[in-house]
Amino acid sequence: MSWSVILWIIIGYLAFRFIFRFLLPLFVVSRKMKQQVKEFHNAMNTAQQQQQAAQQQYNTNQSAASSSQQKPQGKAGEYIDFEEVK
Repeated sequence: MSWSVILWIIIGYLAFRFIFRFLLPLFVVSRKMKQQVKEFHNAMNTAQQQQQAAQQQYNTNQSAASSSQQKPQGKAGEYIDFEEVK
Protein backbone atom coordinates (compact mmCIF):
# COMPACT_ATOMS: atom_id res chain seq x y z
CA MET A 1 0.00 0.00 0.00
CA SER A 2 1.15 3.45 -0.69
CA TRP A 3 1.32 6.22 1.85
CA SER A 4 -1.49 8.15 0.20
CA VAL A 5 -3.94 5.26 0.67
CA ILE A 6 -2.98 4.91 4.33
CA LEU A 7 -3.35 8.68 4.75
CA TRP A 8 -6.84 8.62 3.16
CA ILE A 9 -7.88 5.72 5.41
CA ILE A 10 -6.74 7.66 8.50
CA ILE A 11 -8.52 10.83 7.30
CA GLY A 12 -11.69 8.81 6.59
CA TYR A 13 -11.53 7.19 10.02
CA LEU A 14 -11.10 10.55 11.75
CA ALA A 15 -13.95 12.05 9.71
CA PHE A 16 -16.16 9.08 10.58
CA ARG A 17 -15.37 9.48 14.30
CA PHE A 18 -15.98 13.22 14.14
CA ILE A 19 -19.34 12.80 12.44
CA PHE A 20 -20.67 10.02 14.66
CA ARG A 21 -19.20 11.21 17.97
CA PHE A 22 -19.79 14.94 17.64
CA LEU A 23 -22.08 16.06 14.82
CA LEU A 24 -24.74 13.35 15.08
CA PRO A 25 -25.23 13.72 18.88
CA LEU A 26 -25.25 17.49 18.46
CA PHE A 27 -27.98 17.19 15.83
CA VAL A 28 -30.05 14.84 18.03
CA VAL A 29 -29.75 17.10 21.07
CA SER A 30 -30.69 20.20 19.09
CA ARG A 31 -33.84 18.48 17.77
CA LYS A 32 -34.83 17.41 21.29
CA MET A 33 -34.28 20.93 22.60
CA LYS A 34 -36.44 22.43 19.84
CA GLN A 35 -39.17 19.91 20.63
CA GLN A 36 -39.03 20.71 24.35
CA VAL A 37 -39.15 24.46 23.66
CA LYS A 38 -42.27 23.94 21.52
CA GLU A 39 -43.91 21.83 24.25
CA PHE A 40 -43.05 24.46 26.88
CA HIS A 41 -44.42 27.22 24.66
CA ASN A 42 -47.67 25.30 24.11
CA ALA A 43 -48.00 24.62 27.84
CA MET A 44 -47.48 28.31 28.65
CA ASN A 45 -50.08 29.37 26.07
CA THR A 46 -52.58 26.87 27.49
CA ALA A 47 -51.95 28.08 31.04
CA GLN A 48 -52.30 31.70 29.98
CA GLN A 49 -55.60 31.01 28.22
CA GLN A 50 -56.94 29.21 31.29
CA GLN A 51 -55.86 32.08 33.52
CA GLN A 52 -57.53 34.64 31.25
CA ALA A 53 -60.75 32.60 31.20
CA ALA A 54 -60.72 32.33 34.99
CA GLN A 55 -60.06 36.07 35.31
CA GLN A 56 -62.93 36.90 32.95
CA GLN A 57 -65.27 34.64 34.89
CA TYR A 58 -64.14 36.23 38.17
CA ASN A 59 -64.71 39.72 36.76
CA THR A 60 -68.15 38.68 35.50
CA ASN A 61 -69.06 37.29 38.93
CA GLN A 62 -67.78 40.42 40.66
CA SER A 63 -69.76 42.75 38.39
CA ALA A 64 -72.91 40.66 38.89
CA ALA A 65 -72.44 40.67 42.67
CA SER A 66 -71.78 44.42 42.82
CA SER A 67 -74.82 45.24 40.70
CA SER A 68 -77.08 43.09 42.88
CA GLN A 69 -75.87 44.71 46.11
CA GLN A 70 -77.88 47.61 47.43
CA LYS A 71 -76.07 50.81 48.16
CA PRO A 72 -76.42 52.03 51.76
CA GLN A 73 -78.51 55.11 52.16
CA GLY A 74 -77.52 57.91 54.49
CA LYS A 75 -74.55 57.94 56.84
CA ALA A 76 -73.56 54.63 58.28
CA GLY A 77 -71.81 56.20 61.25
CA GLU A 78 -69.74 59.14 62.23
CA TYR A 79 -66.08 59.62 61.48
CA ILE A 80 -63.65 59.21 64.36
CA ASP A 81 -60.34 61.04 64.04
CA PHE A 82 -57.35 58.84 64.70
CA GLU A 83 -54.52 60.13 66.89
CA GLU A 84 -51.31 58.23 67.35
CA VAL A 85 -50.54 57.33 70.96
CA LYS A 86 -46.85 57.39 71.94
